[in-house]
Amino acid sequence: MSLMRLLPIMWKFLRDGILWGLVWGLVFIAPDMVHTHYMVGTHAEAMKVVAVMSLVFAALGAGIGFGLFVLAAIYRRLASDASLSRVATPSLATAVLIPGIYVAVGAGIYFWKFRTIGGAGWYQRAALLAIAVTIAGALAAAVFLWLTKSKTRSERERILTIAACSIAVVVAVVFVMRFPSPGRRGQTAHALERIASGEREKRKLIVIAIDGGTWHVISPLMAKGRLPTFASIIRNGVHGDVKALWPPYWSIAAWGAITTGHPREDVGVFGDIQVRIPGLPAFQSPMDLEPRLLNITTIEYLLASRRMIRAEVPDRRSLKVPPVWEMLDRSGIETAVVRFNFSYPATGQAKIVVSNLALADVWGLLGVDVPDKSGLVEPASRRDELLAEFSREKKADSADLAKVFPLGKWPKPEDATLNPVGGLRGALHFDFATFTTASHLLETDPEIEVLFVHIGGVDTIEHMFWQYRFPGEFKHKPAEKDVAALGEVMDRYMEFIDSGIAKMIGSFSATPNVLIVSDHGQAAREDGVPFKGWHASPGIFLAAGPDIAPRAGLLGVSYYDIVPTILDLKGLRKPAELRGQSLLRDARTCCQQ
Repeated sequence: MSLMRLLPIMWKFLRDGILWGLVWGLVFIAPDMVHTHYMVGTHAEAMKVVAVMSLVFAALGAGIGFGLFVLAAIYRRLASDASLSRVATPSLATAVLIPGIYVAVGAGIYFWKFRTIGGAGWYQRAALLAIAVTIAGALAAAVFLWLTKSKTRSERERILTIAACSIAVVVAVVFVMRFPSPGRRGQTAHALERIASGEREKRKLIVIAIDGGTWHVISPLMAKGRLPTFASIIRNGVHGDVKALWPPYWSIAAWGAITTGHPREDVGVFGDIQVRIPGLPAFQSPMDLEPRLLNITTIEYLLASRRMIRAEVPDRRSLKVPPVWEMLDRSGIETAVVRFNFSYPATGQAKIVVSNLALADVWGLLGVDVPDKSGLVEPASRRDELLAEFSREKKADSADLAKVFPLGKWPKPEDATLNPVGGLRGALHFDFATFTTASHLLETDPEIEVLFVHIGGVDTIEHMFWQYRFPGEFKHKPAEKDVAALGEVMDRYMEFIDSGIAKMIGSFSATPNVLIVSDHGQAAREDGVPFKGWHASPGIFLAAGPDIAPRAGLLGVSYYDIVPTILDLKGLRKPAELRGQSLLRDARTCCQQ
Protein backbone atom coordinates (compact mmCIF):
# COMPACT_ATOMS: atom_id res chain seq x y z
CA MET A 1 0.00 0.00 0.00
CA SER A 2 1.33 3.46 -0.89
CA LEU A 3 2.33 6.04 1.69
CA MET A 4 -0.62 8.23 0.76
CA ARG A 5 -3.04 5.39 1.60
CA LEU A 6 -1.16 4.61 4.84
CA LEU A 7 -1.30 8.16 6.21
CA PRO A 8 -5.10 8.33 6.79
CA ILE A 9 -5.05 5.01 8.68
CA MET A 10 -2.04 6.11 10.74
CA TRP A 11 -3.84 9.38 11.49
CA LYS A 12 -6.82 7.45 12.86
CA PHE A 13 -4.59 5.59 15.30
CA LEU A 14 -2.82 8.81 16.30
CA ARG A 15 -6.10 10.72 16.65
CA ASP A 16 -7.68 8.03 18.77
CA GLY A 17 -4.50 7.62 20.79
CA ILE A 18 -4.54 11.34 21.59
CA LEU A 19 -8.25 11.36 22.46
CA TRP A 20 -8.28 8.23 24.59
CA GLY A 21 -4.90 9.05 26.12
CA LEU A 22 -6.45 12.33 27.20
CA VAL A 23 -9.58 10.62 28.59
CA TRP A 24 -7.75 7.89 30.46
CA GLY A 25 -5.16 10.36 31.72
CA LEU A 26 -7.69 12.83 33.12
CA VAL A 27 -9.92 10.12 34.59
CA PHE A 28 -7.36 7.57 35.71
CA ILE A 29 -4.08 9.42 36.41
CA ALA A 30 -4.76 13.12 37.05
CA PRO A 31 -6.58 12.67 40.42
CA ASP A 32 -3.69 10.53 41.71
CA MET A 33 -1.20 13.11 40.45
CA VAL A 34 -2.92 15.90 42.36
CA HIS A 35 -3.11 13.74 45.49
CA THR A 36 0.44 12.32 45.45
CA HIS A 37 2.07 15.54 44.19
CA TYR A 38 0.20 17.64 46.76
CA MET A 39 -0.79 20.20 44.17
CA VAL A 40 -2.70 23.24 45.36
CA GLY A 41 -3.54 26.44 43.56
CA THR A 42 -6.15 28.92 42.40
CA HIS A 43 -8.65 28.12 39.65
CA ALA A 44 -6.45 29.99 37.18
CA GLU A 45 -3.43 27.88 38.18
CA ALA A 46 -5.60 24.75 38.02
CA MET A 47 -6.45 25.56 34.39
CA LYS A 48 -2.74 25.75 33.60
CA VAL A 49 -2.16 22.43 35.38
CA VAL A 50 -4.95 20.80 33.34
CA ALA A 51 -3.47 22.21 30.13
CA VAL A 52 0.01 20.85 30.89
CA MET A 53 -1.37 17.47 31.99
CA SER A 54 -3.48 17.29 28.85
CA LEU A 55 -0.41 17.85 26.68
CA VAL A 56 1.44 15.09 28.52
CA PHE A 57 -1.46 12.64 28.33
CA ALA A 58 -2.04 13.46 24.65
CA ALA A 59 1.63 12.88 23.87
CA LEU A 60 1.64 9.55 25.72
CA GLY A 61 -1.58 8.54 23.93
CA ALA A 62 -0.16 9.52 20.55
CA GLY A 63 2.89 7.38 21.22
CA ILE A 64 0.74 4.41 22.18
CA GLY A 65 -1.54 4.99 19.16
CA PHE A 66 1.44 5.02 16.83
CA GLY A 67 2.73 1.83 18.43
CA LEU A 68 -0.64 0.17 17.83
CA PHE A 69 -0.55 1.30 14.21
CA VAL A 70 2.89 -0.25 13.73
CA LEU A 71 1.72 -3.51 15.32
CA ALA A 72 -1.38 -3.52 13.11
CA ALA A 73 0.77 -2.90 10.05
CA ILE A 74 3.05 -5.77 10.89
CA TYR A 75 0.25 -8.14 11.83
CA ARG A 76 -1.90 -7.45 8.77
CA ARG A 77 0.95 -6.82 6.38
CA LEU A 78 -0.60 -3.47 5.77
CA ALA A 79 1.94 -2.48 3.16
CA SER A 80 0.60 -5.09 0.73
CA ASP A 81 -2.96 -5.76 1.92
CA ALA A 82 -5.29 -2.95 0.97
CA SER A 83 -8.25 -4.73 2.51
CA LEU A 84 -7.02 -3.93 6.02
CA SER A 85 -8.10 -0.33 5.62
CA ARG A 86 -11.71 -1.58 5.56
CA VAL A 87 -11.50 -3.73 8.73
CA ALA A 88 -9.20 -1.74 11.00
CA THR A 89 -11.02 -0.34 14.04
CA PRO A 90 -8.40 1.80 15.77
CA SER A 91 -10.77 3.72 18.04
CA LEU A 92 -12.10 0.73 19.98
CA ALA A 93 -8.73 -1.01 20.11
CA THR A 94 -7.00 2.13 21.35
CA ALA A 95 -9.63 2.83 24.01
CA VAL A 96 -9.35 -0.72 25.37
CA LEU A 97 -5.59 -1.22 25.19
CA ILE A 98 -4.17 2.15 26.30
CA PRO A 99 -4.33 1.52 30.09
CA GLY A 100 -2.69 -1.90 29.88
CA ILE A 101 0.02 -0.66 27.51
CA TYR A 102 0.62 2.36 29.73
CA VAL A 103 1.27 0.17 32.79
CA ALA A 104 3.38 -2.28 30.78
CA VAL A 105 5.54 0.57 29.46
CA GLY A 106 6.02 1.79 33.04
CA ALA A 107 7.21 -1.65 34.11
CA GLY A 108 9.54 -1.77 31.12
CA ILE A 109 11.01 1.62 31.95
CA TYR A 110 11.65 0.53 35.50
CA PHE A 111 13.28 -2.71 34.41
CA TRP A 112 15.48 -0.81 31.95
CA LYS A 113 16.57 1.66 34.62
CA PHE A 114 17.16 -0.73 37.53
CA ARG A 115 17.42 -4.15 35.85
CA THR A 116 14.65 -5.44 38.08
CA ILE A 117 10.87 -5.44 37.95
CA GLY A 118 10.81 -3.81 41.39
CA GLY A 119 9.78 -6.86 43.38
CA ALA A 120 6.98 -9.38 43.07
CA GLY A 121 4.55 -7.19 45.00
CA TRP A 122 4.96 -4.21 42.72
CA TYR A 123 4.85 -6.35 39.55
CA GLN A 124 1.74 -8.12 40.76
CA ARG A 125 -0.07 -4.85 41.44
CA ALA A 126 0.93 -3.45 38.06
CA ALA A 127 -0.04 -6.60 36.16
CA LEU A 128 -3.38 -6.99 37.95
CA LEU A 129 -4.15 -3.34 37.36
CA ALA A 130 -3.44 -3.62 33.64
CA ILE A 131 -5.43 -6.87 33.29
CA ALA A 132 -8.42 -5.57 35.25
CA VAL A 133 -8.68 -2.34 33.28
CA THR A 134 -8.20 -4.09 29.93
CA ILE A 135 -10.91 -6.67 30.73
CA ALA A 136 -13.28 -3.91 31.85
CA GLY A 137 -12.53 -2.00 28.66
CA ALA A 138 -13.13 -5.09 26.53
CA LEU A 139 -16.50 -5.71 28.21
CA ALA A 140 -17.47 -2.08 27.69
CA ALA A 141 -16.43 -2.36 24.03
CA ALA A 142 -18.55 -5.50 23.60
CA VAL A 143 -21.58 -3.73 25.08
CA PHE A 144 -20.97 -0.74 22.82
CA LEU A 145 -20.77 -2.95 19.73
CA TRP A 146 -24.01 -4.70 20.70
CA LEU A 147 -25.83 -1.41 21.32
CA THR A 148 -24.63 0.01 18.00
CA LYS A 149 -24.99 -3.13 15.87
CA SER A 150 -27.21 -1.27 13.43
CA LYS A 151 -24.62 1.47 12.92
CA THR A 152 -21.94 1.56 10.28
CA ARG A 153 -18.30 1.51 11.25
CA SER A 154 -17.83 5.21 10.48
CA GLU A 155 -20.87 6.07 12.62
CA ARG A 156 -19.47 4.05 15.50
CA GLU A 157 -16.15 5.87 15.22
CA ARG A 158 -17.95 9.21 15.18
CA ILE A 159 -19.88 8.26 18.35
CA LEU A 160 -16.66 7.19 20.07
CA THR A 161 -14.89 10.40 19.09
CA ILE A 162 -17.74 12.57 20.37
CA ALA A 163 -17.87 10.51 23.60
CA ALA A 164 -14.11 10.90 24.16
CA CYS A 165 -14.21 14.66 23.58
CA SER A 166 -17.24 15.08 25.85
CA ILE A 167 -15.71 13.04 28.67
CA ALA A 168 -12.43 14.98 28.43
CA VAL A 169 -14.20 18.36 28.58
CA VAL A 170 -16.48 17.40 31.49
CA VAL A 171 -13.64 15.86 33.51
CA ALA A 172 -11.39 18.88 32.86
CA VAL A 173 -14.08 21.32 34.07
CA VAL A 174 -14.79 19.25 37.20
CA PHE A 175 -11.04 18.92 37.79
CA VAL A 176 -10.53 22.70 37.72
CA MET A 177 -13.53 23.39 39.98
CA ARG A 178 -12.45 20.81 42.58
CA PHE A 179 -8.73 21.59 42.49
CA PRO A 180 -7.38 21.91 46.07
CA SER A 181 -7.07 25.57 47.02
CA PRO A 182 -4.05 26.91 48.94
CA GLY A 183 -4.31 26.70 52.71
CA ARG A 184 -2.57 28.94 55.17
CA ARG A 185 0.19 31.21 53.95
CA GLY A 186 3.74 30.99 55.23
CA GLN A 187 4.28 32.42 58.72
CA THR A 188 7.26 34.17 60.24
CA ALA A 189 8.46 33.54 63.76
CA HIS A 190 7.82 35.96 66.59
CA ALA A 191 9.38 36.34 70.04
CA LEU A 192 8.14 33.85 72.64
CA GLU A 193 7.36 34.63 76.26
CA ARG A 194 10.15 33.80 78.68
CA ILE A 195 8.74 31.87 81.64
CA ALA A 196 11.94 31.24 83.57
CA SER A 197 15.29 32.88 84.08
CA GLY A 198 18.10 31.10 85.80
CA GLU A 199 21.18 28.99 85.35
CA ARG A 200 19.33 26.36 83.34
CA GLU A 201 18.15 28.82 80.70
CA LYS A 202 21.70 30.14 80.32
CA ARG A 203 23.06 26.67 79.67
CA LYS A 204 24.21 25.86 76.14
CA LEU A 205 22.28 23.33 74.04
CA ILE A 206 23.24 21.24 71.02
CA VAL A 207 20.51 19.57 68.95
CA ILE A 208 21.87 16.81 66.71
CA ALA A 209 19.74 15.29 63.95
CA ILE A 210 20.92 11.87 62.75
CA ASP A 211 19.08 11.00 59.59
CA GLY A 212 18.12 7.32 59.76
CA GLY A 213 19.50 6.71 63.25
CA THR A 214 18.34 3.30 64.48
CA TRP A 215 18.78 1.25 67.65
CA HIS A 216 19.12 -1.81 65.42
CA VAL A 217 22.67 -0.66 64.65
CA ILE A 218 23.47 1.41 67.74
CA SER A 219 22.46 -0.97 70.55
CA PRO A 220 24.78 -3.91 69.63
CA LEU A 221 27.71 -1.52 69.22
CA MET A 222 27.08 0.08 72.61
CA ALA A 223 26.96 -3.38 74.18
CA LYS A 224 30.46 -3.98 72.79
CA GLY A 225 31.74 -0.65 74.10
CA ARG A 226 32.29 0.78 70.61
CA LEU A 227 30.07 3.88 70.98
CA PRO A 228 31.18 5.54 74.23
CA THR A 229 29.47 8.88 73.51
CA PHE A 230 26.07 7.33 72.87
CA ALA A 231 26.48 5.07 75.91
CA SER A 232 27.39 8.02 78.15
CA ILE A 233 24.36 10.05 77.03
CA ILE A 234 22.00 7.14 77.74
CA ARG A 235 23.64 6.35 81.09
CA ASN A 236 23.40 9.95 82.28
CA GLY A 237 20.13 10.99 80.66
CA VAL A 238 17.07 9.65 78.85
CA HIS A 239 16.45 7.79 75.62
CA GLY A 240 13.50 6.50 73.65
CA ASP A 241 11.83 5.52 70.42
CA VAL A 242 10.62 8.11 67.94
CA LYS A 243 7.52 6.83 66.19
CA ALA A 244 7.98 7.46 62.47
CA LEU A 245 4.90 8.75 60.70
CA TRP A 246 3.62 8.65 57.13
CA PRO A 247 5.02 5.54 55.36
CA PRO A 248 7.26 5.22 53.41
CA TYR A 249 8.73 7.65 55.94
CA TRP A 250 10.22 10.32 53.69
CA SER A 251 12.84 12.23 55.61
CA ILE A 252 12.08 15.84 54.78
CA ALA A 253 8.40 15.59 55.70
CA ALA A 254 9.49 14.13 59.03
CA TRP A 255 12.07 16.87 59.63
CA GLY A 256 9.42 19.44 58.79
CA ALA A 257 7.31 18.10 61.67
CA ILE A 258 10.29 17.71 64.03
CA THR A 259 11.67 21.21 63.47
CA THR A 260 8.31 23.03 63.62
CA GLY A 261 6.23 20.91 66.01
CA HIS A 262 3.38 20.76 63.48
CA PRO A 263 1.95 17.92 61.33
CA ARG A 264 2.85 17.88 57.66
CA GLU A 265 -0.60 19.19 56.68
CA ASP A 266 0.19 22.41 58.57
CA VAL A 267 3.83 22.48 57.49
CA GLY A 268 3.06 22.07 53.79
CA VAL A 269 5.89 19.58 53.07
CA PHE A 270 4.96 16.00 52.19
CA GLY A 271 7.95 14.55 50.33
CA ASP A 272 11.66 14.87 49.59
CA ILE A 273 11.59 16.51 46.16
CA GLN A 274 9.78 19.65 45.05
CA VAL A 275 9.35 20.67 41.41
CA ARG A 276 8.94 24.18 40.09
CA ILE A 277 7.72 24.87 36.55
CA PRO A 278 7.23 28.50 35.48
CA GLY A 279 3.57 29.46 35.59
CA LEU A 280 2.49 26.47 37.69
CA PRO A 281 2.15 26.07 41.46
CA ALA A 282 5.09 24.25 43.04
CA PHE A 283 4.39 20.56 43.60
CA GLN A 284 6.15 17.63 45.21
CA SER A 285 7.30 14.74 43.08
CA PRO A 286 6.76 11.34 44.73
CA MET A 287 9.40 8.61 44.52
CA ASP A 288 7.06 5.73 45.34
CA LEU A 289 6.67 2.75 43.01
CA GLU A 290 3.12 3.52 41.96
CA PRO A 291 2.23 1.78 38.66
CA ARG A 292 -0.24 4.42 37.56
CA LEU A 293 2.30 7.22 37.98
CA LEU A 294 5.55 5.53 36.99
CA ASN A 295 5.59 6.94 33.45
CA ILE A 296 4.78 10.42 34.77
CA THR A 297 7.45 10.37 37.49
CA THR A 298 9.95 8.99 34.97
CA ILE A 299 9.21 11.94 32.68
CA GLU A 300 9.69 14.29 35.64
CA TYR A 301 12.99 12.61 36.51
CA LEU A 302 14.28 12.81 32.92
CA LEU A 303 13.30 16.48 32.60
CA ALA A 304 14.90 17.31 35.95
CA SER A 305 18.12 15.41 35.18
CA ARG A 306 18.41 17.44 31.97
CA ARG A 307 17.61 20.65 33.87
CA MET A 308 14.50 21.25 31.76
CA ILE A 309 12.43 21.64 34.92
CA ARG A 310 13.70 22.69 38.32
CA ALA A 311 13.76 19.96 40.96
CA GLU A 312 14.77 21.06 44.42
CA VAL A 313 14.79 19.99 48.04
CA PRO A 314 11.95 21.80 49.89
CA ASP A 315 13.45 24.84 51.60
CA ARG A 316 12.42 27.52 54.09
CA ARG A 317 10.05 29.05 51.55
CA SER A 318 8.14 25.77 51.49
CA LEU A 319 7.36 25.92 55.22
CA LYS A 320 4.04 27.43 56.24
CA VAL A 321 5.13 27.56 59.88
CA PRO A 322 8.53 28.68 61.21
CA PRO A 323 11.28 26.29 62.36
CA VAL A 324 12.31 26.26 66.00
CA TRP A 325 15.63 28.05 65.45
CA GLU A 326 13.73 31.09 64.14
CA MET A 327 11.60 31.06 67.31
CA LEU A 328 14.79 31.07 69.40
CA ASP A 329 16.44 33.76 67.30
CA ARG A 330 13.41 36.08 67.53
CA SER A 331 13.37 35.49 71.30
CA GLY A 332 16.90 36.85 71.67
CA ILE A 333 18.75 33.52 71.90
CA GLU A 334 21.94 33.35 69.84
CA THR A 335 21.45 30.37 67.57
CA ALA A 336 23.49 28.64 64.87
CA VAL A 337 22.34 26.05 62.31
CA VAL A 338 24.53 23.67 60.32
CA ARG A 339 22.98 21.71 57.43
CA PHE A 340 19.51 21.26 58.89
CA ASN A 341 16.74 20.85 56.32
CA PHE A 342 14.95 24.13 55.48
CA SER A 343 18.04 26.23 56.27
CA TYR A 344 18.13 27.59 52.70
CA PRO A 345 17.99 30.48 52.01
CA ALA A 346 20.03 31.22 55.12
CA THR A 347 19.29 34.95 55.39
CA GLY A 348 17.15 35.93 58.37
CA GLN A 349 16.84 32.50 59.97
CA ALA A 350 19.39 32.67 62.79
CA LYS A 351 22.61 34.38 63.80
CA ILE A 352 24.76 31.86 61.91
CA VAL A 353 23.45 29.46 59.26
CA VAL A 354 25.28 27.01 57.02
CA SER A 355 22.60 25.76 54.65
CA ASN A 356 21.77 22.12 54.01
CA LEU A 357 22.42 22.89 50.33
CA ALA A 358 26.11 23.53 50.95
CA LEU A 359 26.38 20.08 49.31
CA ALA A 360 23.81 18.30 47.14
CA ASP A 361 24.42 14.90 48.78
CA VAL A 362 22.53 12.14 46.97
CA TRP A 363 20.02 14.61 45.50
CA GLY A 364 22.35 15.34 42.60
CA LEU A 365 21.43 11.91 41.21
CA LEU A 366 17.84 13.12 40.80
CA GLY A 367 18.76 16.30 38.97
CA VAL A 368 18.47 18.51 42.05
CA ASP A 369 20.52 21.65 41.63
CA VAL A 370 22.75 23.18 44.27
CA PRO A 371 22.06 26.90 44.10
CA ASP A 372 24.85 29.42 43.78
CA LYS A 373 26.56 30.62 46.93
CA SER A 374 24.07 33.40 47.45
CA GLY A 375 21.82 32.34 50.31
CA LEU A 376 23.99 29.45 51.49
CA VAL A 377 25.49 31.16 54.52
CA GLU A 378 24.43 33.77 57.07
CA PRO A 379 26.19 36.13 57.61
CA ALA A 380 27.35 36.47 54.01
CA SER A 381 30.68 37.89 55.20
CA ARG A 382 31.62 34.44 56.54
CA ARG A 383 30.56 32.53 53.45
CA ASP A 384 33.97 31.46 52.18
CA GLU A 385 35.16 30.58 55.68
CA LEU A 386 32.15 28.41 56.53
CA LEU A 387 31.90 26.72 53.14
CA ALA A 388 35.59 25.83 52.92
CA GLU A 389 35.13 22.25 54.19
CA PHE A 390 32.19 21.64 51.85
CA SER A 391 34.13 22.43 48.69
CA ARG A 392 33.75 19.89 45.88
CA GLU A 393 37.53 19.82 45.66
CA LYS A 394 37.67 18.45 49.19
CA LYS A 395 37.70 14.70 49.61
CA ALA A 396 36.87 12.39 52.48
CA ASP A 397 39.53 12.55 55.17
CA SER A 398 41.97 9.76 54.30
CA ALA A 399 42.47 8.75 57.94
CA ASP A 400 38.72 8.43 58.54
CA LEU A 401 38.29 6.55 55.27
CA ALA A 402 41.05 4.13 56.28
CA LYS A 403 39.34 3.49 59.63
CA VAL A 404 35.90 2.95 58.11
CA PHE A 405 37.02 1.03 55.01
CA PRO A 406 40.63 -0.18 55.19
CA LEU A 407 40.45 -1.83 51.77
CA GLY A 408 40.07 1.56 50.10
CA LYS A 409 38.57 0.12 46.89
CA TRP A 410 36.07 -2.59 46.04
CA PRO A 411 34.22 -3.44 42.80
CA LYS A 412 30.49 -2.82 42.68
CA PRO A 413 28.69 -5.88 44.08
CA GLU A 414 26.34 -7.67 41.71
CA ASP A 415 23.35 -7.11 43.99
CA ALA A 416 23.91 -3.33 44.20
CA THR A 417 22.34 -0.76 41.87
CA LEU A 418 24.87 1.90 42.92
CA ASN A 419 28.44 1.34 44.06
CA PRO A 420 28.28 1.58 47.88
CA VAL A 421 31.94 2.53 48.20
CA GLY A 422 31.29 5.68 46.18
CA GLY A 423 28.41 6.50 48.51
CA LEU A 424 30.71 5.96 51.49
CA ARG A 425 33.23 8.50 50.23
CA GLY A 426 30.51 11.10 49.72
CA ALA A 427 28.93 10.49 53.13
CA LEU A 428 32.29 10.74 54.90
CA HIS A 429 33.05 13.99 53.12
CA PHE A 430 29.92 15.88 54.06
CA ASP A 431 29.67 14.46 57.60
CA PHE A 432 33.34 15.24 58.30
CA ALA A 433 32.78 18.75 56.91
CA THR A 434 29.71 19.13 59.13
CA PHE A 435 31.55 18.07 62.31
CA THR A 436 34.53 20.27 61.50
CA THR A 437 32.44 23.34 60.64
CA ALA A 438 30.22 22.98 63.73
CA SER A 439 33.25 22.70 66.02
CA HIS A 440 34.83 25.69 64.28
CA LEU A 441 31.71 27.77 64.90
CA LEU A 442 31.75 26.97 68.62
CA GLU A 443 35.44 27.84 68.91
CA THR A 444 35.19 31.14 66.98
CA ASP A 445 31.83 32.26 68.41
CA PRO A 446 31.57 31.08 72.04
CA GLU A 447 28.43 33.21 72.53
CA ILE A 448 26.33 30.68 70.59
CA GLU A 449 23.66 29.41 72.98
CA VAL A 450 21.97 26.79 70.79
CA LEU A 451 23.56 24.84 67.94
CA PHE A 452 21.53 22.72 65.49
CA VAL A 453 23.51 20.15 63.48
CA HIS A 454 22.18 17.69 60.90
CA ILE A 455 24.15 14.50 60.15
CA GLY A 456 22.99 13.00 56.85
CA GLY A 457 25.55 10.30 56.10
CA VAL A 458 24.15 7.59 58.39
CA ASP A 459 21.03 7.25 56.25
CA THR A 460 23.15 6.97 53.09
CA ILE A 461 25.40 4.29 54.59
CA GLU A 462 22.44 2.27 55.86
CA HIS A 463 20.74 2.44 52.47
CA MET A 464 23.81 1.13 50.68
CA PHE A 465 25.40 -1.31 53.16
CA TRP A 466 22.43 -2.84 55.01
CA GLN A 467 22.46 -6.21 53.22
CA TYR A 468 26.17 -6.69 53.95
CA ARG A 469 25.78 -5.86 57.66
CA PHE A 470 22.60 -7.93 58.09
CA PRO A 471 22.70 -10.61 55.35
CA GLY A 472 20.55 -12.95 57.45
CA GLU A 473 17.58 -10.58 57.05
CA PHE A 474 17.40 -11.28 53.32
CA LYS A 475 16.04 -14.28 51.48
CA HIS A 476 18.41 -13.55 48.60
CA LYS A 477 21.69 -13.01 50.41
CA PRO A 478 24.61 -11.05 48.95
CA ALA A 479 27.83 -12.77 47.93
CA GLU A 480 29.98 -13.94 50.83
CA LYS A 481 33.01 -12.02 49.53
CA ASP A 482 30.98 -8.78 49.61
CA VAL A 483 29.73 -9.51 53.13
CA ALA A 484 33.31 -10.14 54.27
CA ALA A 485 34.60 -6.91 52.70
CA LEU A 486 31.66 -4.57 53.40
CA GLY A 487 29.93 -6.02 56.45
CA GLU A 488 31.82 -3.92 58.99
CA VAL A 489 31.48 -0.59 57.17
CA MET A 490 28.24 0.42 58.87
CA ASP A 491 29.56 -0.32 62.36
CA ARG A 492 32.80 1.55 61.73
CA TYR A 493 30.83 4.47 60.32
CA MET A 494 28.80 4.70 63.52
CA GLU A 495 32.10 4.81 65.45
CA PHE A 496 33.08 7.76 63.25
CA ILE A 497 29.75 9.44 64.07
CA ASP A 498 30.23 8.78 67.79
CA SER A 499 33.66 10.43 67.77
CA GLY A 500 32.35 13.39 65.71
CA ILE A 501 29.57 14.01 68.24
CA ALA A 502 32.12 13.85 71.06
CA LYS A 503 34.24 16.42 69.21
CA MET A 504 31.33 18.86 68.90
CA ILE A 505 30.28 18.46 72.54
CA GLY A 506 33.89 18.98 73.61
CA SER A 507 34.04 22.27 71.67
CA PHE A 508 31.68 23.95 74.15
CA SER A 509 33.35 25.88 76.95
CA ALA A 510 31.12 24.10 79.50
CA THR A 511 29.11 20.90 79.40
CA PRO A 512 25.98 21.57 77.30
CA ASN A 513 22.61 19.92 77.26
CA VAL A 514 22.57 17.43 74.37
CA LEU A 515 19.52 16.32 72.40
CA ILE A 516 19.83 13.72 69.61
CA VAL A 517 16.90 12.72 67.40
CA SER A 518 16.32 10.81 64.17
CA ASP A 519 13.48 11.04 61.69
CA HIS A 520 13.08 7.27 61.22
CA GLY A 521 14.94 4.03 61.66
CA GLN A 522 16.04 1.53 59.02
CA ALA A 523 15.20 -2.05 58.08
CA ALA A 524 15.81 -4.67 55.40
CA ARG A 525 13.81 -4.38 52.20
CA GLU A 526 14.01 -7.44 49.97
CA ASP A 527 12.75 -5.68 46.85
CA GLY A 528 14.42 -2.36 47.66
CA VAL A 529 15.45 -0.37 44.60
CA PRO A 530 17.94 1.17 44.45
CA PHE A 531 18.65 0.34 48.12
CA LYS A 532 18.25 -2.79 50.28
CA GLY A 533 18.12 -0.79 53.52
CA TRP A 534 14.98 1.32 53.77
CA HIS A 535 13.21 3.69 56.15
CA ALA A 536 11.33 2.08 59.02
CA SER A 537 9.93 2.91 62.45
CA PRO A 538 11.06 3.72 65.09
CA GLY A 539 13.79 6.33 65.11
CA ILE A 540 15.94 7.25 68.11
CA PHE A 541 15.91 9.92 70.82
CA LEU A 542 18.65 10.63 73.36
CA ALA A 543 19.13 13.55 75.74
CA ALA A 544 21.52 14.32 78.57
CA GLY A 545 23.14 17.26 80.29
CA PRO A 546 23.14 19.33 83.44
CA ASP A 547 19.39 20.04 83.20
CA ILE A 548 18.16 16.61 82.10
CA ALA A 549 17.52 14.22 84.95
CA PRO A 550 18.49 10.59 84.24
CA ARG A 551 15.54 8.29 83.79
CA ALA A 552 15.55 4.54 83.28
CA GLY A 553 13.45 2.82 80.64
CA LEU A 554 12.46 3.71 77.11
CA LEU A 555 10.46 6.86 76.37
CA GLY A 556 7.77 7.01 73.74
CA VAL A 557 8.61 10.11 71.69
CA SER A 558 6.58 11.98 69.08
CA TYR A 559 7.87 14.23 66.32
CA TYR A 560 5.86 16.97 67.98
CA ASP A 561 7.64 16.68 71.36
CA ILE A 562 11.04 17.92 70.15
CA VAL A 563 10.24 21.63 69.77
CA PRO A 564 8.47 21.90 73.17
CA THR A 565 11.46 20.17 74.81
CA ILE A 566 13.90 22.63 73.23
CA LEU A 567 11.77 25.60 74.30
CA ASP A 568 11.50 24.18 77.82
CA LEU A 569 15.29 23.88 78.09
CA LYS A 570 15.62 27.55 77.10
CA GLY A 571 12.88 28.78 79.45
CA LEU A 572 10.38 29.80 76.76
CA ARG A 573 6.62 29.30 76.86
CA LYS A 574 5.33 26.79 74.36
CA PRO A 575 2.93 28.33 71.78
CA ALA A 576 -0.62 27.09 72.32
CA GLU A 577 -0.90 25.69 68.78
CA LEU A 578 1.87 23.13 69.35
CA ARG A 579 0.40 19.69 70.10
CA GLY A 580 3.51 18.09 71.63
CA GLN A 581 4.81 18.31 75.20
CA SER A 582 8.23 18.72 76.76
CA LEU A 583 9.93 15.40 77.38
CA LEU A 584 11.46 16.86 80.54
CA ARG A 585 8.17 17.01 82.39
CA ASP A 586 5.30 15.41 80.47
CA ALA A 587 3.69 12.56 82.37
CA ARG A 588 2.34 10.88 79.25
CA THR A 589 5.86 9.91 78.11
CA CYS A 590 6.14 7.50 81.01
CA CYS A 591 8.66 4.77 80.65
CA GLN A 592 7.80 1.70 78.60
CA GLN A 593 9.29 -1.34 80.29
